[in-house]
Amino acid sequence: MGLANAMERHFTVNNTYEGAATGGADTGAPATYPDEAPLDGSVKYYDLRIVAPTNATTYTIRATPKGGQAGNGVLQLSSTGVRWWDADNDGVVDTGENRWGK
Repeated sequence: MGLANAMERHFTVNNTYEGAATGGADTGAPATYPDEAPLDGSVKYYDLRIVAPTNATTYTIRATPKGGQAGNGVLQLSSTGVRWWDADNDGVVDTGENRWGK
């Protein structure tokens, strides 16, 4: 959610979600927010990435578990509030996995 807030701040300043990644790119590690989570503590469990600013007004961000966390799956959040949990990280929200939100 912190990365989503950073994306909203980026949009407020730039009137676009594009260019929010490191080096002004559209996808990759965020430039305006740490690229690992949780922020507190020394052990980081997720890599955070901007995976798809589909155009200037929408985005998708992803939290991918770091090595050694088999079965935790990938979490995604879109700018429209749709959330996914892809438990087996196959890129598809299958039966038994979750999609919720708007």
